[in-house]
Amino acid sequence: MYLLLDAVMENFYITIEAEEDKVEELINLSKTSTKPEILEQIEKHRDNYNFLKRSIIPLRDSLYSIKSMKDDNVFNAIEHDNYSFFERLHQKCLELLEQIEYDMTTLDSASSFYFSSQNHKMNEVMKTLTVVSVFFMPLTFIVGVYGMNFDNMPELHWEYGYFILIGFMVLLLLGMIYYFKKKNWY
Repeated sequence: MYLLLDAVMENFYITIEAEEDKVEELINLSKTSTKPEILEQIEKHRDNYNFLKRSIIPLRDSLYSIKSMKDDNVFNAIEHDNYSFFERLHQKCLELLEQIEYDMTTLDSASSFYFSSQNHKMNEVMKTLTVVSVFFMPLTFIVGVYGMNFDNMPELHWEYGYFILIGFMVLLLLGMIYYFKKKNWY
């Protein structure tokens, strides 16, 4: 029975090690790409770890029961000296569960990193759109005022009024660009 349980534990170790290799590749990929498939893969590996955890917990509980029978003298099928082997297997189960918890924490940080990079990318886009809209807001206001067809605007009757207004708008735009560059807003 001990050899059978030991073989099962070794297979758990091999499975977890293979899963860890895949997760490491996924974490490296999540640092360079923001594709939604990465998040799907993270969730798939999280499900795999949960399955492994659900598979190991009953084994851990059974080994604990076997380990505790040593003092009860109720079950005499296992020699008293052999209980130490089952104690070691129980310890291996605890180590496997700890490793799974650590790997799941790593997956949580990978998904947090993924969302953080998505938010950063979206913030950069929003910043660019905001800067562009701020550039054109005063120009739109000026165009709106001069599009009202009032006759008592003195610069409407000036010979170079149109060119002065266009020049003012260009200077205003260049001044805003200079100010934003100086403040490092884009």
